[in-house]
Amino acid sequence: MEFRGRDRAGCTHQCPVHLHAGWHGVESAAAARGECPEELTGSLGEVLEDFDGKHGLARVHGENWRIRCRQPLLRGQKIRVVRIDGLILDVEPETGRSQ
Repeated sequence: MEFRGRDRAGCTHQCPVHLHAGWHGVESAAAARGECPEELTGSLGEVLEDFDGKHGLARVHGENWRIRCRQPLLRGQKIRVVRIDGLILDVEPETGRSQ
């Protein structure tokens, strides 16, 4: 079962019902700034803890997010958001090149 709806910023979201309470907190923070979580794509962040290339935590737009990456990352390493998958941001190491 999935939840489909719009937040106060007018962004459409789809997520499993059991995650709706957690997603609501994320959408509320984003909506308070007038942005959709989808707008995080391309954003820069910083890894909060070393991890082995599966799941970890990073700070993006002043908020902590669960992240996923195909390679290990180190605490303090700069990352770029490439995709959003529910409450998880898929990221890649920031290389310094502009898009």
